[in-house]
Amino acid sequence: MNNDAQYDTYDYSTFWKGRDYEHAADSMVLTELLKKASGKNDCIIDVGGGLGRLIPYYVDLYKKSIVLDPSTVQLKRIQEEVGDRYPTVEYVAGVAETLPFADSSADTILCVRVTHHIPDFAVPAKEFHRVLEKDGYLILEVANKIHFKARLQALRKGNYKTLTLADPMAVNADKREGSIDFVNHHPKTLQAILEQAGFEIVTVRSVSNFRSAVLKKYVPHKLLIAMERALQRLLASAWFGPSIYFFAHKK
Repeated sequence: MNNDAQYDTYDYSTFWKGRDYEHAADSMVLTELLKKASGKNDCIIDVGGGLGRLIPYYVDLYKKSIVLDPSTVQLKRIQEEVGDRYPTVEYVAGVAETLPFADSSADTILCVRVTHHIPDFAVPAKEFHRVLEKDGYLILEVANKIHFKARLQALRKGNYKTLTLADPMAVNADKREGSIDFVNHHPKTLQAILEQAGFEIVTVRSVSNFRSAVLKKYVPHKLLIAMERALQRLLASAWFGPSIYFFAHKK
């Protein structure tokens, strides 16, 4: 995660306002995959988790939980917000590319809504493998550049070929020095990176499959969630949704 200071001023809490559907979609896949993660359940590391949004989903499953974030401002804010509610949670400043942890020191690594800030994910993948203990698990969410809506838009604009490229695709217009990277990745490329780093892909999920302002406005929330629950597994092989979750095992 480059330009660490830039994360101090980014308002992640405002970003999630009006995104109840997306949060619920994340919640259901995380609940499923965290249950699948095996091991002693001593320690989980939430990489890029400074908002604290995901703490409730894992805090009771592990003896120790670590929230890692490049922004000390974000970490201080979440500590002040949660107070003493989560005594087993530690807050550590750091980045995915150089994890400040010993080899084989975590049972599970969780990394959600982070890949879009890291154009080259090969180094973080190796770091995740180093820090995970034998038989540890990685739950990684990938910002998918070839999701269904992106394919339709590319066909309409006549630039579909750009989606087939293995390289990440920049999605932010701000090119000023020090600005935060926002990129979408080709999921096949991220899968290859994980496998090259020494991970075995156990299962894949397609998430937030109905992320559309129109659908969220006119389709009842409960129906959207029911459709999401039914199709996360089925749509994964088509790389359908804007978020792809990899559940990977350290070989």
